[in-house]
Amino acid sequence: GGPATGTLDEAVREVVVRIERGDHAPAERAELHAFVDAVHRSAGTLLTELPSDLFAPAELARSERRAVPLPGGAAGEVRVTFTAERDAATGLMRTATREVVTAIAGDLRRTLETWRLEPLA
Repeated sequence: GGPATGTLDEAVREVVVRIERGDHAPAERAELHAFVDAVHRSAGTLLTELPSDLFAPAELARSERRAVPLPGGAAGEVRVTFTAERDAATGLMRTATREVVTAIAGDLRRTLETWRLEPLA
């Protein structure tokens, strides 16, 4: 749930409409649907799982890339970048940002999540 997965769901619906409007053979259409479903599950997992070290980041910056195989031998990519700022006294996260960029056939989609940890007054 949430805004990030809502945006992802909207993008997937748009791609499905484009597939249905396209001039594809039945086998190619099935392959495209399977691909979109795989990307949706993969990106959805990246967005819904909080980083395990969110509140006490082990690293201040890290990036991960996952190749996504496309029909016809081409490839897409999902890139996740996490950056954080720690409190010097406690080692706990002050702010953190996760950016997820999905690049498929020249189409880029970007999701940005931010967190802030502040002491109660």
